[in-house]
Amino acid sequence: MTIVELFDEIAMHINRLNVVGVQADQFKLLVHFLLIFPLGIILRYLKSPIIRKSYTFFWGLFFMLYLGAQWIELVVAQTLVIYFMRLLRRPFIPIASISFFVLGYLHYDRIMNADSSWKMGFNVVQMMLTCRFVYVGVAAQDQLSFTFLDYLSYVFYFPNIIVGTVPFTAYIDFINLKGVYANMGYSFKMAFISLFKAILFVAADQLIRPKFSFAYFGTQQWEEHSLLTRHLICQLISCCERFKYFLAFNFSQASMDAGGITFDGQEFSNYRLANYKFEIEFSPIRRTKHWNSSVQAWLQTCFYDRYKQHKSALLLTFVLSAYWHGFFIAYYVFFIEWAIFNEITKQVYRAKDKFKFIPIPIQKIICAVYGQLAVNSTATPIGLLKWDRVLKAMSDLGWVAQIVMVVVWGFFKITKFGQGKRKE
Repeated sequence: MTIVELFDEIAMHINRLNVVGVQADQFKLLVHFLLIFPLGIILRYLKSPIIRKSYTFFWGLFFMLYLGAQWIELVVAQTLVIYFMRLLRRPFIPIASISFFVLGYLHYDRIMNADSSWKMGFNVVQMMLTCRFVYVGVAAQDQLSFTFLDYLSYVFYFPNIIVGTVPFTAYIDFINLKGVYANMGYSFKMAFISLFKAILFVAADQLIRPKFSFAYFGTQQWEEHSLLTRHLICQLISCCERFKYFLAFNFSQASMDAGGITFDGQEFSNYRLANYKFEIEFSPIRRTKHWNSSVQAWLQTCFYDRYKQHKSALLLTFVLSAYWHGFFIAYYVFFIEWAIFNEITKQVYRAKDKFKFIPIPIQKIICAVYGQLAVNSTATPIGLLKWDRVLKAMSDLGWVAQIVMVVVWGFFKITKFGQGKRKE
């Protein structure tokens, strides 16, 4: 029996526990999320750095095999190649390039060999591997010293197999119990709070989201609604679709809190993966920082901040983010629109003195509508994925978000209205 057959057999036996009718790929993820929490608690009690690293590596390897045993040879080869590439004089770009190349291959395989749905693919695991490999490239370029076991345990760090990432430099201190991690204590309050939130989102995802999903766009009821009603429904559906993301964020957060990597010296509040201010924030720029926060920090630290002296740094960051997410055209439509909405936010901020005549409450209402329109309408393509479905949905919604975006952006660009102040 090969290792692939062995783990297929393990997955089959585990799936027999699925007595509630959850889809097989979702149940596999749920099992992973439930197991990493107690494993994180055990990690907190381990005091030998060698045992901590070996423990983390073992369980990370186990979960990668469980989630996609057929890809393990590619993961191991990539891991070894990148480890030796750290010896290059300037290793960051070669390491990042190799990791993004492998990610591209898996994204391509996802499109070619799977339907355009949200079923779990191993490209999701590679997305988080890419984050960790790039962080290793940054550390290697900055000449951080680390052992092979340090590296292996980081690459296979089990709380972040599916969601979330932390800088390699912080992980080195954590796994070796140095710095603030030397005296973490044994408080698990934040871990259980995150776990409780995750369970709530599981319930919402299973009970509420099926009733308010993007599948509604293909029903006869949708066709009968007015344009205004369609927009209101789109806002509701977009909010409900985020349940599955907050579910994953909170399960991974719970394991990270349990293990202790989120400890800041006083409490377990570092490296938060989900910030609920995302739902109420008006500014698309601030919303960007609140969503999938660890990946936002990764993009900013590893790419934008390193190349911000170039005028195209922001565009490069958005393009890399789109590539990191996948090769569906819908992703690129979203990120181009999101970049323009961010630019509009800057334009309006620079011209803020011109709008003093508008009462503050009215300004807040306008900002709230603008913020919701930006995030929910432009995120619709990501939820639909298939290009024909995206075009139909945008047409059904009257292209309102896109028209508003182009008109406002074009107005400021052409008239230079209030654009004298460049401080952003």
